[in-house]
Amino acid sequence: MAVVVFIFCANTKLEHREDCKNMLDEAHNALVIIHEYVARLEADMKVRAGELQAVKNSNKRIVHERGDSEVDERDELMNEVRRHLQFQKEMDYQAAQLEAENKLCTSRLERMNQLIKNLEEDVQNAAQEDTMISEFSKLIDTETSS
Repeated sequence: MAVVVFIFCANTKLEHREDCKNMLDEAHNALVIIHEYVARLEADMKVRAGELQAVKNSNKRIVHERGDSEVDERDELMNEVRRHLQFQKEMDYQAAQLEAENKLCTSRLERMNQLIKNLEEDVQNAAQEDTMISEFSKLIDTETSS
């Protein structure tokens, strides 16, 4: 009876060890992919930040702008100011959209970095568990062969 239990335990431990190794390999592969993805995301965020800064730089107000929306055929300067004001509104909207997108990307990047950190800890724990299982198996082998 004791031999059957020992064989069952040994088989279960071998299966568990094999599962741990497979999970460890999968985690290593996931870490490689995640680091590449985060690097691409950071590069995209730099591009988006550049776009946002370009929008902000081109969205300078001029002194003559005000809220008058009537078009006067005789006053070309004021018509130009009104067109510029409409353009400013569109630029403000675009800047707000880019700012919101930047905040979203930043929060996602922070979350991904935290998940990567957790995954790295899990990989480290799995490697330690694999080592402990190997040591335990060796201990069982030495005790049973004695």
